[in-house]
Amino acid sequence: MEQIQSQVEFLQKLYLLKDTVNSIAERAELWTKEEGISISFHQRLMWSPLARRVVRDLIYWLSDPTWMLAAYTVDADPSAFQLLEDLGSRSLEAGSGDLEGHTKNSNVLDLNALELAARTLSQIIDNVFENSLFRLPWPETGDDLDFITLNLRLLDQKLEEKLYWLSEILDDLGKIMPSDEASRHQRTTSTKREHKRTRAKA
Repeated sequence: MEQIQSQVEFLQKLYLLKDTVNSIAERAELWTKEEGISISFHQRLMWSPLARRVVRDLIYWLSDPTWMLAAYTVDADPSAFQLLEDLGSRSLEAGSGDLEGHTKNSNVLDLNALELAARTLSQIIDNVFENSLFRLPWPETGDDLDFITLNLRLLDQKLEEKLYWLSEILDDLGKIMPSDEASRHQRTTSTKREHKRTRAKA
């Protein structure tokens, strides 16, 4: 009975984690595809150290559950696990401060990579959830279920917190961009007027 209770709690935490991961994927998709904003957001993201750090952290943490879920996954595509591990390690390398490494891994900082990581993990969770639910009680595994459940709970909270800050950052960038555009337009107009005056005097 105790084993079943622990397994049910594990599935509950997994379900909550899936909600968080799906939310990340949906928001990343919105940020990358919203008409007229996606390119500007991407450009801003590349110039904002805080935004880059948050995206890197999210990609890295999305790869964390792979080792927790591997023992409960049946017939999962190994390439999905490998993809998440690769994204996570490359994201970690991109935060090392090495200029060459930063340039090489700049694609990881893209919101598209964040969406891909979230959707990949969501598929893995689906596989684990469906297979685990229908084969209770589970055989003994290497890790204690209470330990894994605790880690999933902490991970869910961490992702929610980082997602909140990324949302705040992008909202702020969205407000800054229009004022930047207006300022740029004003500078361009002033420069053109100055050129006209110069030509008129000549």
